Amino acid sequence: MAQLKEGKHSVLLDDNREDGSVLLICGLPDQNIRWFKDGKEICSLNNSRSTCNLGSSSKDPRGIYWCEGSKENSKRLQVYYRTSDKQTLLSNDQLYQPLKDREDDQYSHLQGNNSRKN
Repeated sequence: MAQLKEGKHSVLLDDNREDGSVLLICGLPDQNIRWFKDGKEICSLNNSRSTCNLGSSSKDPRGIYWCEGSKENSKRLQVYYRTSDKQTLLSNDQLYQPLKDREDDQYSHLQGNNSRKN
């Protein structure tokens, strides 16, 4: 993540949320906040709040963001995410457990002890 700083007030980024979402927080002391991404207004339904939820970081919310109040603009914030090179692998015992041999009168051990009809 990188930041491009311009202007007087800052835009803060909170990407350490439990649900994996990315939240922008506007530092303007204004009640009428509008959010912009790459020159287009976003979060227009949320204009009375100083936050804008960009959704999941896995959806790659890259762009240049800023907020505007009724009298002034915030600094611009450039957001980008780099995909991780690290692979997350599960050990074999977490992926599957081998089945036991079934009896001839059972379908499988997945269905429990239901008898097979002849």
